[in-house]
Amino acid sequence: VLSHLGLGRNMIGNDGAFTLANSLAHFPQLTSLDLCGNRFSLPGLTAVSTALASCSELKHLKLTFLQIGAGGAKEVQRICERCTRLEHLDLRDNQLGDAGTEILASGFRHCTRLRRLNLHSNGIADRG
Repeated sequence: VLSHLGLGRNMIGNDGAFTLANSLAHFPQLTSLDLCGNRFSLPGLTAVSTALASCSELKHLKLTFLQIGAGGAKEVQRICERCTRLEHLDLRDNQLGDAGTEILASGFRHCTRLRRLNLHSNGIADRG
């Protein structure tokens, strides 16, 4: 049973993210997913976000260095709403800004187990 999947720092683009999304349904017991530093954009993130609904055991998610911006924050919010066991969320260096962090905040109410959240280097100011 696959519980940890590390795909960080590869060159996964949108096509690879779509393939990954199709595969995630086969791993409902996945607890850790690392996708940091890949090259997919919002369509790829949307596909992964939707697919993670089948991964109800997910506890650790690393989405660093993807430059997803405020638009991607909506997809992360959806992940938080679906993956309520999430304990560690790493979103470093994603250009979320104030708008993105405001979007994320509404999803965190579903993550009652969240213990570690990394928003380093996201251009967050007073409003965020």
